[in-house]
Amino acid sequence: MTGPQFTGLQHVKDMSGRNSPIAVFLILTTEQPQTPIDQPQTPTVINPPNPPPIFIESELNFNFNNFIIKINELTKSSRFECKASSKGLRLQTFNSDSYRAVVKYLKDNEVPHHSFQNKEDKPYRIVIKNLHPLTYISYIKSELSALGFQARNINNARHRKSKFPLPIFFIDLEPDSTNSAIFKLTSLCFTQIKVEAPYPKKDIPQCLRCQSYCHTRTYCSHQPGCVHCGDLHDISLCLKNRNDPAKCALCGGPHPANYKGCSVHKDIIKTRKLQPSNPWRKNTSISQEPVTSSNIQKPSQADFPPLPKINEHTNLPQNTPSPTQPASSNINEQLSSFINDFRLLINPLISLLTTLIDKFINNNGQNNADITLITESHLTSNSKFKIFGYDCLQANHPDDSAHAGVALLISSKIPHSPFPPKSNPNICKFPAESLAHYLKSLNNTYIIDADFNAKHEAWGCRSTNTRGRTLFNFITNKRSKIISPVSPTYWPTHTNRHPDVLDFFLSNLPNHIQTIITNLNDPASDHTPVILKIRASIDFRPLIKIRTDWNKFRNTMSTLSSLNISLKNSEDIDNAVSILTKNIQDTIQASTTTYPAQNNHNINTTPEIKELIRLKRLIPPLRYQNNNLAITAQEKSELLASHLANTFKPYNISPDTPHLLRVEEFILSPLPMAFPASLTSPGEVLSVIKKLKKNKSPGHDGINNSTVKNLPPKTIILLTYIFNAIFRLSYFPNSWKSAMIIIIPKPGKPPDTPESYSPISLLPTLGKIFEKILLKRLTAIAIKQNALPDFQFGFRANHATFHQLHRVVDYIASTLETKKYCSGLFLDVAQAFDTVWHDGLLFKLKNIFSAPYYLLIKSYLSDRSFRVKINTTLSSLKTISAGVPQGSDIAPFLYTLFTADIPTSVNTLIGTYADDTAVLSSSHDIHEANIRLQNHLNILAHWFKSWKIKVNDSKSAHVTFALRSRVPPPLTLTWSPDLKHKRKQLNSRLHILRPLLKSKKSTSNRLLLYKSLLLPIWSYGIAIWDSAKPANTRTIQAFQGICLRMTVNAPWYVTNVSLHNELKIATIKQTAAKFYTRLHSKTADHPNYLIAQLHSNHLPDNPTRRLKRNWPRDLLNT
Repeated sequence: MTGPQFTGLQHVKDMSGRNSPIAVFLILTTEQPQTPIDQPQTPTVINPPNPPPIFIESELNFNFNNFIIKINELTKSSRFECKASSKGLRLQTFNSDSYRAVVKYLKDNEVPHHSFQNKEDKPYRIVIKNLHPLTYISYIKSELSALGFQARNINNARHRKSKFPLPIFFIDLEPDSTNSAIFKLTSLCFTQIKVEAPYPKKDIPQCLRCQSYCHTRTYCSHQPGCVHCGDLHDISLCLKNRNDPAKCALCGGPHPANYKGCSVHKDIIKTRKLQPSNPWRKNTSISQEPVTSSNIQKPSQADFPPLPKINEHTNLPQNTPSPTQPASSNINEQLSSFINDFRLLINPLISLLTTLIDKFINNNGQNNADITLITESHLTSNSKFKIFGYDCLQANHPDDSAHAGVALLISSKIPHSPFPPKSNPNICKFPAESLAHYLKSLNNTYIIDADFNAKHEAWGCRSTNTRGRTLFNFITNKRSKIISPVSPTYWPTHTNRHPDVLDFFLSNLPNHIQTIITNLNDPASDHTPVILKIRASIDFRPLIKIRTDWNKFRNTMSTLSSLNISLKNSEDIDNAVSILTKNIQDTIQASTTTYPAQNNHNINTTPEIKELIRLKRLIPPLRYQNNNLAITAQEKSELLASHLANTFKPYNISPDTPHLLRVEEFILSPLPMAFPASLTSPGEVLSVIKKLKKNKSPGHDGINNSTVKNLPPKTIILLTYIFNAIFRLSYFPNSWKSAMIIIIPKPGKPPDTPESYSPISLLPTLGKIFEKILLKRLTAIAIKQNALPDFQFGFRANHATFHQLHRVVDYIASTLETKKYCSGLFLDVAQAFDTVWHDGLLFKLKNIFSAPYYLLIKSYLSDRSFRVKINTTLSSLKTISAGVPQGSDIAPFLYTLFTADIPTSVNTLIGTYADDTAVLSSSHDIHEANIRLQNHLNILAHWFKSWKIKVNDSKSAHVTFALRSRVPPPLTLTWSPDLKHKRKQLNSRLHILRPLLKSKKSTSNRLLLYKSLLLPIWSYGIAIWDSAKPANTRTIQAFQGICLRMTVNAPWYVTNVSLHNELKIATIKQTAAKFYTRLHSKTADHPNYLIAQLHSNHLPDNPTRRLKRNWPRDLLNT
């Protein structure tokens, strides 16, 4: 038999490029040792490890012979050994079953002893590095299980001082012979990792039970010893006073038993054999002799295996190894250990380029990057880094060593001319003038990558230093930007330093060029590589997703629309609506060609921003009343649907019994004879369809306004037939009563409750067209019968909030000018449109409309239903038992009629706008004004109760308007919260428009953006609120000055007056005068006499002006 043959030696240099050798790598041939043919081969049998020894106290008085016989019985004739010493008896078994039987016998007989964990039960501990600390433990365990490694326990390491989680995990594997294969693992949980064995513990283990060393409490059965007082009891039972001196349970000294200066601990330290720190000299002993020429020895077998000296003609006895030749298995183990240790040093450097290539190939093709910058490339002049389709440009370290460096990958499709690498270390030094001078030598667009050693919170650092402040001020003035990764790029080895972001890119790339930055988190050095991918070209994508052949659609619909249909009862109407809807759906689908979905709105949006947008739009888990969570879309939709079903019910308010009987009796009374409802025509239907807006969401049938606008004339006639049948039979189709509800979150509300979301109802388009035609007829009848009160300005043509506010302000102004008190009550109805009492509404409608219209509205309100839609999930069908249909055209009109008979008083002024009501009373005596207001309020309270209307107390207020400070008003109106809210809206909108300042848009276009996006926010209602004090309007005027100054980039010495004059932008006061003049001119011939009264040039009753305050009418004189 011959030993392994060495074919040569290779001198391996340090990967950092230095000349000091770190190893001499032995290259072996793959030829195995030959065995003579006539020599039988004995298979290698691997025996299981022996169980741990058991140590029994020496101070035991027992019969040793009987003890040996008993142990022999327990081990069942298997071999065991005993060794006695001054410290006790050492018992060694050679079988796990025997070990457990002996330990059980000793515990049952309370024999003091201690042992260790059985190797067969001991977990296989490893350390995984570079895994993100936020990775779920269950996810790591499942990934390891899929690879065949069963984890018993997983713990995340934390920093010793800051307790910050580190990318290090301690993992205990279940005992298995294949566990050593885990050291070959390089990727886990989609992360490049490194698997190592844990460092050996330097401290000697101490038992917390008996306080002795070299074993632990888990496997100890000795008598307990207190760590404080040294007595024979557990530490939890210690009664020693804190001021009393301690006593060691081991040496009896005046110190605790865990004191490291104990003489027992020192003796163990002296006799303990420590492991050598040099991994290349694992089995060598530490010699204390000085190194001289006489005692220099050759490397031991642990260093390098010696070359076997065996003569091939020498015949050795069988099974007798040469005295100078170790067994081949020992040589293989030593070589394997050597190669593994060498791999631990070389793998981090070798895997770096592999990681770079994998990241680039796997992600670059997906992201279609044109230019890629890689920091910490660790390349030299001898390195060859090539990727198909890309040209690689290297900028290595000036000393040409394998550390630092930058690599640039440019797509071969992009014409480029590389310049020779240039090193300019001065650009990373401050002051900023050096960097500014360097940037002048570059083109208009640049990207600079460097280790600036500049820290600032603006690019994700933990703290800010002087260089960071200087660089931040520089990029702010030069309008540059920092592209930095989200994770640290510098991982210091010193414990007093913290990981931070030091490697980033300085650039002035245009915003339409997409960049993706990736941190590899590879520990090849203290700086991790960073990859920046740039998409220099933007693919053109069409602006449409689908294309509809409208000519084909109209021709097909004309063929399918049959005018010979029967419309004699309600079933015929439902069938006709169902067939028409089905034909439109099938025809539009057959006439439409669908193209792959395009993302025109987010071409330049990074994946990180897309994920944030998705999470923002995602509805979080909702909470049931029992605190359980609705997580899935189906659970959320059902929970919201149940909440809305409870909302669409009348309030549990019980009116007087006579009133309820009167309402019920009147509704059940027979209807008088009446003329039929006014029918419609195809021309009227077509005129309504032409006024529809295209960009409106369809109902549950999916028919949008654009489809309806392309219906052929024959289908319009068919639709007219159906509408006239509805008028004739006073029946509203069931399919048009079902709404699809989508929800939007309410601002400032908790996102986990159903009450924090507003419902938006989407009704079928064909049904809404009929509602518009019906509303036209109902409005004409209501105006003819004076059913609409003049003081109701909501949802009426030529009526606006400005008119009602003007009335209220005029009343208060007249009161203050005549030295009176004005007591005002402002009421808000809770869920006004959703809780309308149907019987009460029908009671009032029956007094206004004739039988055909009344029965049609009754059919319109009955048997309504809805579904809640979340993403693509629909809830079950829910019924609506109260309220006017949300999203319909008739709903506001019906609510106006429901509240039209609200009580009035001659001593008060009342004004309503939809569900908001203002009641004002004035008098020279404050108590008299309040009494008048209270009398009217008592009448209103009875009326609200009779019609099941609930007032929202939290949104209602009582305000007393007075100029005398000795009368404290119950509530004071303040401008500050409203101004702050308005300024917050303006600042958020201005922040969105800030990037446009870098664009090359003309001044006229910038002013157009200001007029379109910012001016409407603060100018709404300015004709009324501009009469406030100048201190309240000065904030808005200052904001306008800031916007104009930013628009033209005006210097500080240009006044705001000059800006307004040059840009021809009106001031706040001029804008208010313009708006009020326009409002005042339209009130002259208004049909509502209350609005016509606003056209006068003086206050109501023409009081003498004694106050210096400005009122809205004063704007006519500016």
